[in-house]
Order: sequence, then structure tokens, then C-alpha cells
Amino acid sequence: MLRRSAWTLLVFLAFTSFLSGCSDVFHTLSNPPAERDLKITLGGFLKGGNEQQTIDGVCGTEPARNVVNCDIYNGLPNWKLTEVVICITWYPYSESEIRYFRQRVSIFPLTTASLSMRIGAQLPADTSIFGKTQQHWSWLVFSAKGIPEPSPRN
Repeated sequence: MLRRSAWTLLVFLAFTSFLSGCSDVFHTLSNPPAERDLKITLGGFLKGGNEQQTIDGVCGTEPARNVVNCDIYNGLPNWKLTEVVICITWYPYSESEIRYFRQRVSIFPLTTASLSMRIGAQLPADTSIFGKTQQHWSWLVFSAKGIPEPSPRN
């Protein structure tokens, strides 16, 4: 009888320990980290971060020049990007030729993701002078949002 009671108590303690661990997991899942505005400088750097912490990438157009395709690199080791705002401008430059495009993304730290934007305009064609191509439009990451990611463990 004493053995059965000890066994029952042991099973009960193990089960309650399991449930308390599960409640931590359920609490984490039901309360994910809040999305935060990230302060991004003109060069795509995280304000207050080092020069390796940057949001960068490459963008190009399709032949019709009304769609911009980008590969965006998240060089922020402790942030999962959830949103980026891309600023596109073209020549001849004026205030009316700046467009901002908000894109919801899911880019984990130190990875690259592709995004595509219909821009509602046709970008000017590139020109070639003495074999060198001159692009008449540019882009930059204007702002970003993200959620904290735990540092990778070694």
C-alpha cells in the first residue's frame, strides 16, 4: 500500500511538473514578443548598432520596368524582420517622384528573402555610355519593424 501511494505521488508530481512546463510554452505562444519599430539610418544600419548590423540587398526591374524585385538581407543578428518600407526614386528627381512601399515580410536574422512590388509607375530606362550602364532610379530601406530573436547558442 505504501509503495502504491509513493508511486501515485511520483506520477502526480511528474504530471504537474510537465503541465507547469507546458503552461510556460502556452504562455509564450499566446503572448508573442511585440513588434517594434527599428531605427534604421540612411545606409541601412541599425541606429546604435555596429557596421555589420545592416539591412541591405539588391533590387532590379522586370522588362516593363513597373515591377521591382528585391532580395533583402537581414544582417541584424537579434531581430526577425516583420516589415520593411522601401523608398524608390528616379531621375529627374523631384518630391513627387519618391514612392514608399510597405511590405510585410518574415526575414529571420542573417538570412535573405525575396519581395516583389508593383510600383504603379514605369521607371526610366537605363542608358549605356561607353559600355557603362547608368541606372536612373535608386532604392533604399527607409524603415523596418521586427521582433526580438534570441541570440543563437554555440
